Amino acid sequence: MLTIIIFTNSNYVYLSSLLKDIWHTKINIWIVDYGKNPNKIKINLLKKKNIKLIFDNKNVSFGKRYYKYIKLVKTKYVWFVGDDDRLNKVDLKKIIKFIKIKKSSGFTLSYKVFKEDNQIDNKTKLNKFTKKIESADLKILDDIHNLGMLSTQIININFFKKIENSLDNKILLKYGYPHVYIILKIIQKFNDWQKISNTIVYYRLSKKKLSSKNILKRLDMEFKGYLLPVKEMYGNYLYKRIFLKIFYKNIISWILLSIQCAGKVRTIKILNNNNSISLNIIFIFLVKVLILLMPIKLIIVLKIIKKKLFFKESVL
Repeated sequence: MLTIIIFTNSNYVYLSSLLKDIWHTKINIWIVDYGKNPNKIKINLLKKKNIKLIFDNKNVSFGKRYYKYIKLVKTKYVWFVGDDDRLNKVDLKKIIKFIKIKKSSGFTLSYKVFKEDNQIDNKTKLNKFTKKIESADLKILDDIHNLGMLSTQIININFFKKIENSLDNKILLKYGYPHVYIILKIIQKFNDWQKISNTIVYYRLSKKKLSSKNILKRLDMEFKGYLLPVKEMYGNYLYKRIFLKIFYKNIISWILLSIQCAGKVRTIKILNNNNSISLNIIFIFLVKVLILLMPIKLIIVLKIIKKKLFFKESVL
């Protein structure tokens, strides 16, 4: 009924912890290792009856890899999970029962941010007082920013197949957020996507430092990955409102990080490269002016404030 697909760059330290969360469930697990030097000793520890190990170290974009494997799934649902994220054992069993009964086109799950494994409330004991899975209809305008996190999306494969032929390959494969594009297409056609309020996913706040090149790339992806699909599908009025939601919730954080790590000139270049999908409003113009005029120290303070807000917003 469900296939969980985990892409990993031979990240077996985090992967082993994640697998402990899901080994007890009757689901298909695919580990797609695209690393160039997989550790064969650690690989043997991952071999279980319901785990399929796939070595795919071809140098392709995330979009192409994602699209390749979603098309291979034979179960009713597919769930792509980040190799360094964790799942709540208590609610995982319930979510599997829940989606088995439901016939929705897909589900967006709630999550919490964590740094250390001991922050995860992963008790294995279940009792009759354990709360039930609660869901509501997903609202595009309110919930658009929640679609970007890979680990919180469960897609109904039959519904995916019904929209597959309508997908623009450039948007799907090139800009890094194929799941957002697919989900938006499904929602537009079927309008029954569900949002789960229970905390199912724990998102690891990575300690790994991103290079300035990767930060600039991610900033560009935040624009194109979200906004190109939205612009293709929705009218001008709704697009403007969604753009502002994405800009406030997602893009500003990456702008602040990009200025700090990659500099103002390169950050402005990314913003200018996305003028065609940005709103031509005074607010965007003022953001660019502030980037040029604002001292780096003040930008760092703003980044800290935004980070604190991020932690508060992480519990959906």
